[in-house]
Amino acid sequence: MKVSLAFNVPSHQAESRKSARGGWKTEKLSSYQELIGWEAVKASKGQPIIEGNFKAIIKFGLKGKRHGDLDNMEKSTFDALEGIVFRNDKSLCHKESFYTYCDPPYVEIWIDETILV
Repeated sequence: MKVSLAFNVPSHQAESRKSARGGWKTEKLSSYQELIGWEAVKASKGQPIIEGNFKAIIKFGLKGKRHGDLDNMEKSTFDALEGIVFRNDKSLCHKESFYTYCDPPYVEIWIDETILV
């Protein structure tokens, strides 16, 4: 069964940061990841978690010209989706991500299970 999912989140992210001993989360990052998780649950409508390879496209709509690193924005978003949409983000086999400037900020996420033949 092929799993496909697309949804919008009416907010932009807070990026994760790494310390010398590992990662830590800010309150803003935790609330962003919780919002992403709830939107993913609503959008998945009971679809099974993707167990195998998947591809993802993420579009960040950012307010203002100041924003974080695109790689960190991706990481915090994939961390929020892990265990809800897919089992483990190490199964990500193709991704595209980009940002644009807009008001209000948002995140669009498309995820498709990839069947390798």
